[in-house]
Amino acid sequence: AFTIGASKYIAKTKAGWLDLGLTGTLNTYNKENTALLAAYGRNPLSFEVYLRFIAPRMSMHMGHGGMKHGGMPGMKM
Repeated sequence: AFTIGASKYIAKTKAGWLDLGLTGTLNTYNKENTALLAAYGRNPLSFEVYLRFIAPRMSMHMGHGGMKHGGMPGMKM
């Protein structure tokens, strides 16, 4: 199989990033295999369109008191 794809960030906010992507695949197999030919046909192409949300990473700080988590906004540690 040959697969190619691409994605593009469409929004970046404090809540996270939004990503739009497209992937296409050409499945290559033995054309003489009748079981695969019956299942996939003579033109074995497929594609996917997807939307992905990526949450921000939690920040971690090292200080004199050891490791401290960034915590939630407004939360006192």
